Amino acid sequence: MDTALAAPAGARDFLRSECEAVHHRLDSRLTGIDFDDRDAYAAMLSRFSAPLTAFESALEAGAAARLFDDLSERWRARPLLADLHDLNGRFDRRQGAPIEDEAEALGIMYVLEGSRLGGRVLARRAAESADPAVRGATRYFRHAENAGHWRSFLSRLEASEAVRLKPERAKAGALAAFAAFEAALA
Repeated sequence: MDTALAAPAGARDFLRSECEAVHHRLDSRLTGIDFDDRDAYAAMLSRFSAPLTAFESALEAGAAARLFDDLSERWRARPLLADLHDLNGRFDRRQGAPIEDEAEALGIMYVLEGSRLGGRVLARRAAESADPAVRGATRYFRHAENAGHWRSFLSRLEASEAVRLKPERAKAGALAAFAAFEAALA
């Protein structure tokens, strides 16, 4: 049963707390990637492509299109494709079923938009790689790094009546997104 978020706990704090364990597991998997190994780096990026494109297409066909007028600027499939092209990596494009539930969509976007923060760390690791191809293939991690997408997303998340009334749906969306990326790296 869904129960409304009680003030003063916000949606961001709720999702951070509820997703902490899976977020930590995903970060641990990423820590183990050898950024000096072009094939390992390309394989990691390639594994991101299926869940990323599935979620982006599902969100764009559903509720997120009504919530954000800048979705095309937020999506990172094209920069990922460009990086994989440079690395001769495989890009796996998937189509996701439309996600119409606003709370669920915002939960998924919490993961996608939040990954920009972790992407900064990964971009720094790639920039320090011994392999020049890896150093040059960071468009996915650096995409729109100064555009303010995270801040504008958080404003929308915190203002969402759907998330306030159905936090468990937002949690389910976030956990599904974390699980998909974690499974992709397994």
